[in-house]
Amino acid sequence: MEMYREALQPAGWEIPAYQDLNTLFETFEFARYACLMIWPAIALWEGGADWALAQLEEVERWFQIWEPVFPAFEDTV
Repeated sequence: MEMYREALQPAGWEIPAYQDLNTLFETFEFARYACLMIWPAIALWEGGADWALAQLEEVERWFQIWEPVFPAFEDTV
């Protein structure tokens, strides 16, 4: 990460702090999970499709095992 920070410095750009990056990555990933829940939820609502419940359970598992990309102790910026 430090190599990226150094490469951007001459252009006047900055990479956000690890905590901010974690917030961004979490937001993007949770949005992706939400998008993957739409069609199974509709299928379950409309017809009780067995595959839909399994897919929703899998997405729930993803929420439960989510971990930040950067551990908090690495935040040096």
